[in-house]
Amino acid sequence: MTLYDPQLVAFHCSCSKKRSENILLSLSDEDIEHILHERGEIDIECEFCGAVYLFNKQDIEELKRIKKQQIH
Repeated sequence: MTLYDPQLVAFHCSCSKKRSENILLSLSDEDIEHILHERGEIDIECEFCGAVYLFNKQDIEELKRIKKQQIH
């Protein structure tokens, strides 16, 4: 039997608002509009750590504007 030196276990989640923004921008405009119409905002919840990132219509329009500027 092989015993290894003990190692510290640490909780670390890699979610972030930026990653959530990228997920949101990968959705179609139709899907975004449908969710906004139903709920008024879009929430993305990390199933690992429980963090919730909220986006309203203005947030999404700003994200799209920034993305469009980066392309040009």
